[in-house]
Amino acid sequence: MDGNHSELQHVTIRDVARLAGVSIKTVSRVINDMPHVREQTRLRVQAAVDKLNFSPNLVARKLGSMRKKSVVPQTPAIAKTNVSNVSSSGREIDWW
Repeated sequence: MDGNHSELQHVTIRDVARLAGVSIKTVSRVINDMPHVREQTRLRVQAAVDKLNFSPNLVARKLGSMRKKSVVPQTPAIAKTNVSNVSSSGREIDWW
């Protein structure tokens, strides 16, 4: 192989980040049109996206956006904890 991606290989966000010389988070910010990215960096990431013909994986995007909504006790000692206390504590730290 010559280092280019063939049609059988899926281009990932990591590939884009590597080519652009930025973090995966920065690529994510650019493709999701989020703030806090310098214009020069945004252009470099967009050039990498275009060169690699990158398109986000919709299944991966959906999985990444799912949030766990509950805490399940895993040990007998924790299982005896008052569940209402665990629930209110979770809300206090914005788990759900």
